[in-house]
Amino acid sequence: MAIKVMLVNPPIRMDQEPNSFPLGLGYVASSLRQAGHKVEVLDINAYRYTDVEVEEIVKTMDYDFLGTGGLSTQFHYLKWLCSVLKHYHPEQKIVVGNYVATPIPRMFLEKTQTDIVCTGEGELTAVMLANAIEKGEDLSSIKGIAYKQEDGEIRITPPVPVIPNMDDIPFPAWDLFPTEIYVAHPSFSAGKRQLNMVTSRGCPYLCIYCQDAFGKKVRVRSPDNVIGEMKELKKRYGVEYIVFNDELFVVNVKRVFELCDKMIEANLGIKWSCNGRVNIVDEPLLKKMH
Repeated sequence: MAIKVMLVNPPIRMDQEPNSFPLGLGYVASSLRQAGHKVEVLDINAYRYTDVEVEEIVKTMDYDFLGTGGLSTQFHYLKWLCSVLKHYHPEQKIVVGNYVATPIPRMFLEKTQTDIVCTGEGELTAVMLANAIEKGEDLSSIKGIAYKQEDGEIRITPPVPVIPNMDDIPFPAWDLFPTEIYVAHPSFSAGKRQLNMVTSRGCPYLCIYCQDAFGKKVRVRSPDNVIGEMKELKKRYGVEYIVFNDELFVVNVKRVFELCDKMIEANLGIKWSCNGRVNIVDEPLLKKMH
């Protein structure tokens, strides 16, 4: 018996059109669905719902547990959202991850009505949580979470191991989201149909302005896996431009050359952009990327 999971994408940057697909939630959604659970999505960011509209939607929602997350700048919104969710669905668990909660799980649990914070990568943790809730099991055996116990005390479990093979993660569940809204509002591509994706996780550098999301060890997807997703995005959504959201796309120069050769061979006609670093790139690399 599968359980029903509701995933909520909160609004961000209301002064501009929604232009970045929520990859974290997309990966969690596809992982949950692959594990046999039912997944629904409320994408507040895409539809730009008002607070009144969100509350009306929340009243009618039906789910076994709810997952959300965001950036640190979305803290106050998520605090409000969690209070609304608890008001209408007091028995259902709320799970929050990503930058807004993962680095400060104890404080986030103390300051909001959240039940559980995901302290690591969400794909495995979300599936373990869904399985545990489905079977009525205790949360103490689940790695990679912080949660409120019945007595109000906060417990933090051991870290969940990172996913060693990035190719094992299914492509984001684009079909569950209003993906066309993101495609139609490009941020970098001068009007071309655009989506974002990642080819790696982790970065070895220590830039003081950057939050360490996935650790210092870099894990990469194979070039064939990356090209497979690019082909799928072009086939499904007519994507003409891709923004690679890797923390540092160019960290492995040999891999970038190999990936660029695969792009040239596939002849997809897709333009792209990425994050680089001045001490890594040189003229031969830039020419190959171009």
